[in-house]
Amino acid sequence: MKRNLFIFSLLLSSLLVAQNHKQCGATEMRNKAIAENPHLVENRIKYLQQLDSIIEVQQKMEVVIYTIPVVIHVMHTGGASNISDAQIHDAIEIINEDFNKLNSDTSSVIDDFKGIIANVGIEFKLAQLDPNGNCSKGITRTYTSLTNDAGENVKDLIKWDPSKYLNVWVVSDISIGAGGYSYYPGEAPNNDANAGVVILASQFGSIGESNGTTSSNRSLTHEIGHYLGLNHTWGDSNDNNLDQNCNGDDGISDTPNTKGSNSGCNLAQNTCSSLDNVQNFMDYASCPLMYTEGQKTAMIAALNYGSSWHNAPRNNLWTTQNLTETGLLNNTNTNECIAIVEFETEYELACIDQEIEFTNVSYNYDSEVTLEWNFSGGTPNISTEENPVIVYSQPGLYDVSLTVTTSGGSETKTTNNAIYIYNSEDKVIAPTEFKFQSNQFPLNPDNENWYIDESSQTYGWDWNSASSTSENGSIRIRSSVFGVDKLKNLYSPIFDLTNVPSPCFMYYDYAYAKKSPSSDDVLRIRVSEDCGTNWLTRITKHSDDLVTVNGNFLFTFTPEVDDWETQKINLTPWAGRDQLQFLIEFSGENGNYLYLDNIRFAVPSLGINELVAETLNLEVYPNPNNGEASIKFNVLNPQAIQLELVDVLGNVIKRNTDTYKAGQYQLSLADFKDNLNAGMYFMNCTVGTYKETIRVVVY
Repeated sequence: MKRNLFIFSLLLSSLLVAQNHKQCGATEMRNKAIAENPHLVENRIKYLQQLDSIIEVQQKMEVVIYTIPVVIHVMHTGGASNISDAQIHDAIEIINEDFNKLNSDTSSVIDDFKGIIANVGIEFKLAQLDPNGNCSKGITRTYTSLTNDAGENVKDLIKWDPSKYLNVWVVSDISIGAGGYSYYPGEAPNNDANAGVVILASQFGSIGESNGTTSSNRSLTHEIGHYLGLNHTWGDSNDNNLDQNCNGDDGISDTPNTKGSNSGCNLAQNTCSSLDNVQNFMDYASCPLMYTEGQKTAMIAALNYGSSWHNAPRNNLWTTQNLTETGLLNNTNTNECIAIVEFETEYELACIDQEIEFTNVSYNYDSEVTLEWNFSGGTPNISTEENPVIVYSQPGLYDVSLTVTTSGGSETKTTNNAIYIYNSEDKVIAPTEFKFQSNQFPLNPDNENWYIDESSQTYGWDWNSASSTSENGSIRIRSSVFGVDKLKNLYSPIFDLTNVPSPCFMYYDYAYAKKSPSSDDVLRIRVSEDCGTNWLTRITKHSDDLVTVNGNFLFTFTPEVDDWETQKINLTPWAGRDQLQFLIEFSGENGNYLYLDNIRFAVPSLGINELVAETLNLEVYPNPNNGEASIKFNVLNPQAIQLELVDVLGNVIKRNTDTYKAGQYQLSLADFKDNLNAGMYFMNCTVGTYKETIRVVVY
């Protein structure tokens, strides 16, 4: 076997150079991991230094088949992304065929390489017991938006002991644009505790959401090759079809030196003065069909390797003890597993009489099951349907529970405050302001139906005394206690902008400081005009854009008067609409506090007084007049308005203070005084802190 440590040291140093990713993202992800944890390079060197001695020992062993417990973690957002058990079983069947020379298309391997096609002798089985010893089908399902931007982040959501299971995370999209990736032994972040495979559902198995091409069907086979220590056939990079690749190698004696294939399947390809093994699983050709005997030796060596300096030794996976603990050996449990109950709803909040579908996403069972839903306050309040549609006739917070019964028993999940129902007729008339003076946020009635969803109740939005105004109070949130996938949602009341002219805006004051240079927080504000059915993003700000105070604050950041900034969001498209709601989302990790205050909805850049000035349209008509005239004005939102008639000496003839609803009004000048003497008078109108005066002439 070719195993020159000097060459491998050069290859390892190349990990620190950025690579353009292809269909496999292994090298790119290792680059990132090593940049953050340079000691991982030492782990790789230690592995390579011990590999030859491991191979000598393994050749004396009698083990013929290595059985590996596998757990498939489906990361989904419901629907098609929640791939079927059938697709999972199909993917497992394919890798078992590939690693045991049972794939029928092996016959298509060209004669030059048929003599070295390896029966690797590794069997992959879905685990039958979870880490707690509970009955399992070897499949988990996690509802998360991170499936659309996946990487190491999905491993933070769910991960079984990597020294006992091969973890495979199936996702909808990988952040670096790859089809899949894995790490070499000892190189995964967190001292190899993140070992495993991340792979697209579209390149997982051959049915269901898989696109079904030969190369995609074998993507899992390819990534497990990396997991077991194999390079690409051209060497340790993601860049294939480069002339410089002839100067490197994969360290395997029977895989010819190659530049690597650039897709396609040219069986006569000769790139480095010898025929290329383009049909190798570790190439990028579209016809992957085989491992070589040399690759088998290297992979079996990885399964016999383990040490105290990393957390996922492959040599424990296939041991009798581990196969017993994972339920693949001597498992006497023949009953159906108890279901793991999960359900989702299309909305976190809705309006009265709005139809809401609830979806059963429970798993961990094979046979027929019975379902019993309970919807407190809903119609119907009990259902046995898979995905029932429910309506609520009264506003409020409602609990939902689901019981799933299999032959192994029943399991119930109850979500308190699962959905919040608004009364869409109970609106706040804009313009208005929220200065969050009440320390009972969001429960105090003065807060006008602000709502924090159930997942945000803990370590979410709360009240504090800091303020951007002379008033006392604001709301704040800190991301240091939740990950980037954990959205903390704050919903506003429903606003009526019927009487608000264009242009109109939303303003808010904010203050934010980083905890460290690695702080990764995101504030997003979205709007809905259909009671939360659809949301449109109006602004997204990341940590660097959010910062109002330079520097890093390791401890609690509390803003001073000069630490606040004001943000404006254009709402002109919704001017004149009778229903608009805001969703304030925050996510992140390793951050500090973000503060929000003085939220002014549907207020133009000139402010509330200027808006009143533009829309009040105070008028006395006719003017001059003989004492008979009309006083006209507009009201945008319910509020107290004071009208007073005074003479030229400032004497108040009559003062009228009343609360008016939104609309147009017309009063009679005679209501203030009949038979006015000829002369000059003044009509004063006071709305809040705004005051307007009109001169009135009587002849």
